[in-house]
Amino acid sequence: MFLIRLCLICCLLLPAPAVAATQPLLVFAASSLRQPFEELADLYQKRFRLPRPLLLFAGSQILRTQLQQGAPADIFASANQQVIDSLEAEQLISRPHRFAENRLALLVDKQNRQLKKLADLTRPGLLLAVGNQHVPVGRYTRELWGRLAADPGYGAELVRKIRQNIISEENSVKAIVTKVQLGEVDAGIVYHSELTAALRTWIGVIELPEQHNPTAHYPIAVTRRSTQVADAERFISLLLADEGQRILGKYHFQPAARETFADE
Repeated sequence: MFLIRLCLICCLLLPAPAVAATQPLLVFAASSLRQPFEELADLYQKRFRLPRPLLLFAGSQILRTQLQQGAPADIFASANQQVIDSLEAEQLISRPHRFAENRLALLVDKQNRQLKKLADLTRPGLLLAVGNQHVPVGRYTRELWGRLAADPGYGAELVRKIRQNIISEENSVKAIVTKVQLGEVDAGIVYHSELTAALRTWIGVIELPEQHNPTAHYPIAVTRRSTQVADAERFISLLLADEGQRILGKYHFQPAARETFADE
């Protein structure tokens, strides 16, 4: 009897087996989503008492390539519908949801008093930065060129002269904003969501023709490689809910057509 009691006491004194901690979600997101997703990650951690998601920001095409090469992301958020469509066709993600929209904006250096309208981008010697053709902001910019060229009020010649002044084609909107901020270029085409109050204090903005300004659609999906599907769905549900949409609105994103995540 003594031996039995001794064994029981020893068992009680042994440390309890460690419980595996929940791993943080890994979220791949377009670089233009940095500010709202940082805030959303804080809200997710507080709301669900789970580890704060790890956020990786880059151009949507760059992130797509990483996912195709086996990166263990749980969630993919793109600034381009074509990118998400290709991943869905390859069965690398589950059914995506559109959660926001964006438009293009033309940033200009306030020190350059000659830049007041779109046609001023044709001035000889002007330095313009845009996104390259492989990232969403670059594709939307080229769509803008095509629409302007087809409109007799602007025309192909105006577009040709503007494009002659492009000296930099960047991989992200952040890089374009930085070049304008540093005075390395006179103007840059970015997303409207980049126009924060702080930026507007010393960077000028020229309105682009609304009828020719493409709409950027932002879809998000759980990846097929995720081992934390339930937590990933919580993150997306929070993004689609009123709280998530308010955060996006705070950073000048427009709401997409509403979807009910639970109806999937």
